Amino acid sequence: MGTGHTRWRWRSRAAGLTRAVGGGDHAGVYPTIHAALICYFTALVLLLAARRDGVARVAYSLGLALLVAHVLLAYHGFHGWSQAHVLAHTAGQTFAVAGVRTSVGVYVNYAVMAVWLADVVWWWRSGAGAYRRRGRGVTVAVHAFLLFVTFNATVVFASGVVSWVGVGAFAVLAGLVARVALRGSTATPVESESRGAG
Repeated sequence: MGTGHTRWRWRSRAAGLTRAVGGGDHAGVYPTIHAALICYFTALVLLLAARRDGVARVAYSLGLALLVAHVLLAYHGFHGWSQAHVLAHTAGQTFAVAGVRTSVGVYVNYAVMAVWLADVVWWWRSGAGAYRRRGRGVTVAVHAFLLFVTFNATVVFASGVVSWVGVGAFAVLAGLVARVALRGSTATPVESESRGAG
């Protein structure tokens, strides 16, 4: 009986620690999406600053991998692999924020992963320095979509520290875009491939 009681106490403590850092079965759901967004913004900052395309590509790719991990962890730990639960949960969140009960955000998130994946594959197939040399319209369209969704996730639907960090991150990006525009360059200035891949 003593041994069983000891095991129960250790399991209780472990469960309490897990809840403290991630929330039981939800552990890893929030850290992975936060890390994914950090990687994404890092890649954008490097691209806008015309520095280290190779590092930017790795950060961009890692961000995608973390996003996929976030979705899988959420499906497993929070939604129990139930698409119906995902749709209902999303509809409830949207109603609470926007007053409209819709689950279209679920499919928007799927589109984000598809667009991000296609962009990552293109970048790896085309070379580190090729990303900033492709058609400006393609790059603007991709990141306008990703940033629109990111803004809603970090500022509109989030609260507290996450929301304020999101505002700060978008302010930094806006400043970099303004700087690029004032320099009379493209959204992603062309630099030598040797510098970009450094």
